[in-house]
Amino acid sequence: MKKKSTIYLIVSIITLSLITICIFEKIDNAEYKEYNSVIQEFHSIINSVYSDEFEEKYNSFAFLSPNENLQYEWSCMIVDMYSNRKNHTYGYLLYDFDQNGVKELFLVRDDYFVLAIFTIQDNSLCMLDAFWSKHKCKASSGDIYIFDSITAQDFNCYVKTYDQATTSLITIKNFGCNKGVYYEEVDNEIIKIDFERYKDLESPSVNNDFYNKNIKIISPK
Repeated sequence: MKKKSTIYLIVSIITLSLITICIFEKIDNAEYKEYNSVIQEFHSIINSVYSDEFEEKYNSFAFLSPNENLQYEWSCMIVDMYSNRKNHTYGYLLYDFDQNGVKELFLVRDDYFVLAIFTIQDNSLCMLDAFWSKHKCKASSGDIYIFDSITAQDFNCYVKTYDQATTSLITIKNFGCNKGVYYEEVDNEIIKIDFERYKDLESPSVNNDFYNKNIKIISPK
């Protein structure tokens, strides 16, 4: 009987350890330790998103955005996570999208749509932007592609890159589809383009280097 109790105790300890790892897996690399606070907060958000009392919790206190200027985007991201909780899981990955030697922290869905982007600037944590379903975001080498849906068929795509001087994402390209007509902005002028040109503009948004990264899925408690 004592032997069985010991076995049960060992199994319980191992199980508890594995659950703990799933609940909060820290980034061990000291260079990116600033990201752990974001990941921990993301855990809290996910736990609330999958809770039956989410709306009550969300209305009683707002999750604070790491960047006050992006509070609206951050709040929309959280509500959107709640709306899609039955269809998606959520996690994070590290990826140096601007190839400057500093890996950014991407909060992502399991289909690799980006929810928020963080970087480290002057040894400090910096939130670049947050997104939700209306503003679907994809990552590419050096650029971020934001697809802003207007209708089921019409959309704008803003291509942004990270500007170290302003520590923000700045728009470098704009194209899309308006009432079935594809367009591109050139020198502040909107010009009509064909579908082949549109595909050329869109194609970098499917970046295998980013999509081959393993997402660390965060399991709710």
